[in-house]
Amino acid sequence: MIITLLCRSGLQSFPSLSSGILFLSAFRRKTISHPKHILRVADGYPDLNFVLAHLWWPKIDRCYELTRACPRIYYDLLSLADPEIIAAFGRDRLISLLTSIAPDHPHRLISGSDAAMCSREAHLRLVDALEVGEEVREGVLGGNTGKVYSLWG
Repeated sequence: MIITLLCRSGLQSFPSLSSGILFLSAFRRKTISHPKHILRVADGYPDLNFVLAHLWWPKIDRCYELTRACPRIYYDLLSLADPEIIAAFGRDRLISLLTSIAPDHPHRLISGSDAAMCSREAHLRLVDALEVGEEVREGVLGGNTGKVYSLWG
């Protein structure tokens, strides 16, 4: 996992990077995926974007609280629609949190990291439930992801 390499190397020996990095941030791997470590790595690479998949589930709200000040950290929502996450975190609570991110950081909400492993229909229902405008919704469903990973200009 890339965060392990970066944290253990002290940011000294990692090769030059020029595109987004995906961090699988499940709480079960809290020692290497804690948002404080991701922030430390982000400080060492000021030209890179960082993508947090799962938002350190189940501590999604805490993850956002810790990372919201870093404009190069993006939040991948795809797996958040999984039944396990919805049941544990609460659908209304999740929708409320994600909706609260959108006004200040609409470009930082993306999707796609777990596309092959998650229900696209459940994800679309989650994004549709967010109280956001169509432009934000379209960004979450593809436009923002392309910009983060430099897929198009």
